[in-house]
Amino acid sequence: MADKKSIVDEMTDEEKEDFGPDDNDADDDKRPRKSQADRLVELAETVEFFHQDVDEPFASVHVGDHVETWGVHTKGFRRWLSREFWNHYKKAPGSQSIQDALNVLSGKAVHDGRQIAVHTRVAEHDGKLYLDLADMAWQAIEITSEGWSITKDVPVKFIRTRGMLEIPEPQRGGGLDDLRPFLNVADDDSFALIKAFLVSTLRPKRPFAFLVFTGEQGSGKTSLSIKLKSIVDPSKAPVRGLPRELRDLAIAAGNGWLLAYDNVSSIPTWISDALCSLSTGGGFGTRELYSDADEKIFDYQRPVILNGIGDIVTRPDLLDRSIVIQLPIIPEDKRRQESDLNRAFDKARPRILGALLDAAVCALRNQHTVELPLKPRMADFAVWTPMTWWRNDRASPLIGIGVTVAAEALSIPTVANMSSATFHLMSRNPWARQVVERAMAELPHSGHQPIANSIPVRLVLGQVHSQHVLFDENTYGK
Repeated sequence: MADKKSIVDEMTDEEKEDFGPDDNDADDDKRPRKSQADRLVELAETVEFFHQDVDEPFASVHVGDHVETWGVHTKGFRRWLSREFWNHYKKAPGSQSIQDALNVLSGKAVHDGRQIAVHTRVAEHDGKLYLDLADMAWQAIEITSEGWSITKDVPVKFIRTRGMLEIPEPQRGGGLDDLRPFLNVADDDSFALIKAFLVSTLRPKRPFAFLVFTGEQGSGKTSLSIKLKSIVDPSKAPVRGLPRELRDLAIAAGNGWLLAYDNVSSIPTWISDALCSLSTGGGFGTRELYSDADEKIFDYQRPVILNGIGDIVTRPDLLDRSIVIQLPIIPEDKRRQESDLNRAFDKARPRILGALLDAAVCALRNQHTVELPLKPRMADFAVWTPMTWWRNDRASPLIGIGVTVAAEALSIPTVANMSSATFHLMSRNPWARQVVERAMAELPHSGHQPIANSIPVRLVLGQVHSQHVLFDENTYGK
């Protein structure tokens, strides 16, 4: 049988530490040495461990003059733990020791730690909104009904993901109209809807309306999507293709805030249903990777931008949650070099963000003041956006609400032909009925104007387009 010395000679440095002292060492008090895993666990004694939901362990660690929050099994926390070990022992810990320590620390977080929600980019706490700047100092913007400011003392737990980019510090004195020169939109109504959508992205835990851009080649759909996302949630991959499975969609929602999907040609039924869940809430479960019985539950609410050619959103339930904007083709004499446009936009972005924060402040201040006489399906979105622009204590005319009306026929050529069938279908939807009745009252009395040219609502089913209605202050009451 091999003696102890020969066994030790064949061990790695990590195994030698765990093996213990030499029995012949007269200076040793015969107590076993602590393993690297034990030492790693001890180094984390001052860390705040907690969990989200049932079994998601997290850790908040002090780094310099700020606090960072990481998932216990993420690379960020592994790097911090390895660095602490090096600073203390001047040697690198073994990979198995790190894994053993993480297992222990995960148990502490789940069984001994408090349950605390973690947030990605945007959070709400005690009536205040927070926007994570994702900078090296882990600062966030605090938004209240009195104003906004940048702070390190954030009362919520923000986590960082690999694709996140830093948001430039906002500047005061700008206006949301500073955004208009960078967007290829047809009219003020469409721009008002975009502003309303942007403000809604700053308030979590509410149903989100989705922003859908359609248009031919050369209408700037991708560029517009990238610019809007970069204002509140810049990332290394700002736009991407539709996911191939539910897990991919859930992972994207967990790693980002504002999702933007580019060049969508069609939306399968299962993705449409999943997007509806992202809009209004409602999670789904799937089998945990490398497990036979454990289930992974995903439950997120996220704002989403979609763009594509033609009618990419066709299912009524997703249409009810969508603001669909048709973009015009950019004339050749109006086109600009993308590099010049991006450079100018990057310069204006801090002012645009500052103006967006001002709008959110105004909305928080007046959120209990305005009531809609009739509330659409996306009532939370409809109630939040009117409070963004105010004039003489009443809602400004620049209030956009996206409205979709379902029609039985695929094509209804005139107002006269549409009245009986459409109003029958609208009998259960007073919001849509109010919109169409108002629109028809403004039509010429002949009743033979093409719908697409005469009313601000296009009937939607299958291939039929959707349009939006812009309401003035009288619609919301005094």
